[in-house]
Amino acid sequence: MRRAGLVLAICLAVLLVILLLGERTFFRGGRGAGGEEGRRELPARAARDVNGGDATTAEDPADGVDAAPARDRAAPETPVSGRLVYLDDTPAVGVTIHLAVGRGVDVRVFRNGEFTDQTVFLVTQHSLTTTDGDGVFRFRVERSPTRARTFVYTAQDPQAFAVEEIRTTGQVVRARRRVPVKGTLLDRAGDPLKDYWFEGRYGLPEDWQTRVTREEDVFVAAAGDLHVDRLARDDARTAGDGSFSLRLVEGRNTLVFGEIRAEGSLDVEVAAPTTDVGALRVPGAVLADEERSLSGQVLSLAGTPYPGCEVRAWDGSVGMHTHAVETDASGQFVIPELRSHNVVLWAVPTERRHIDLPVQTSATIRMPCPSSITLHAPTEREYAWARVDAQGYYFFVRKGVFAAGDALAATDVVGLPPGPLHIHLVTDRIREAALEVREPGDLLLAASLFRDTTWD
Repeated sequence: MRRAGLVLAICLAVLLVILLLGERTFFRGGRGAGGEEGRRELPARAARDVNGGDATTAEDPADGVDAAPARDRAAPETPVSGRLVYLDDTPAVGVTIHLAVGRGVDVRVFRNGEFTDQTVFLVTQHSLTTTDGDGVFRFRVERSPTRARTFVYTAQDPQAFAVEEIRTTGQVVRARRRVPVKGTLLDRAGDPLKDYWFEGRYGLPEDWQTRVTREEDVFVAAAGDLHVDRLARDDARTAGDGSFSLRLVEGRNTLVFGEIRAEGSLDVEVAAPTTDVGALRVPGAVLADEERSLSGQVLSLAGTPYPGCEVRAWDGSVGMHTHAVETDASGQFVIPELRSHNVVLWAVPTERRHIDLPVQTSATIRMPCPSSITLHAPTEREYAWARVDAQGYYFFVRKGVFAAGDALAATDVVGLPPGPLHIHLVTDRIREAALEVREPGDLLLAASLFRDTTWD
């Protein structure tokens, strides 16, 4: 009898263990842990629901932006390693090097009346390390998005400059030394250019007005722009005697001049350990002796005059705008004291975060310009003001054109103009939504409207 009771107890204990294991397995693969059954993708058409359509919505808020399937968290890490060396094959020791893993999106960019191609990399993994005594660097990469590419780069490291895609384990990456460069800038008359900002960058000379078929690639992550600089830029301001110093990289570099007192560019050859380029006379067109003005009008998208709209002007400048005025009650503006042969205008309808439209820019105006310039810009009441409820980088594409991008926190608001938008939300994943803005007002750009396309 006692033996039978013992057997029964053992059987009950075994049954209890089996039940417990079964329950544990169920929850591991179920919605609570974000398993395969818990990863339902939202229909792309659901994004239209933001603007009051009859689209299908998510069945469960838990399927939103924070869901993390267990199989993804358990994905094995992949080692990424390489060796950073200088052009003379000596190891680049103690260099801070970054890793960026992301999928590229091909878009067009509107620049002063022209469309050029650009690739924007949506980076889901970013980390950094320091090269060892042999120039070796090592990273560990989690599961990457489909079609993702892996890059390593330096970001204003004082010793070295490199940007390269990693394709094989142990890859050798070539770096250029950053070199102190000094010299003196003179104007066309041979006098020192005093207190003058200009830029140096790696590569062949190119006049600042010249358009190319591609824009430089951009790398963005949840926190914003990763500042991957393929041109090794540095800028400097001249002293009272026109002297300057900046750090460029080995090889041929370009000094770019675009402010009101000078236009154009010239090339300099840079070699380690230091380079003195001597006295350089800035090239470019002779600026007008007399000051000239430019007039125009800003209209709303509805075609009515837009009073109180800011209009900015770049008077031969490639950096910050040189002039800013506001339109009067009839939407008219006048910008005085212009001296460059080329001017660019831009209507800025609001200081709030918003998406710009190509019609807000004038392209490049050849001066003198006797005719009036017309710009169009959405008024604040013509925007749909969308609040986001998930933190990340929001990348807006309008008809294949990169419209805007910004790192947004929950409850941030961005102005969306009427028309179609394709939106990428970048965190440690890539999510997408299609949106048609039909009318102005206040919207909620909910995370549940985005479909996870990380591994599509």
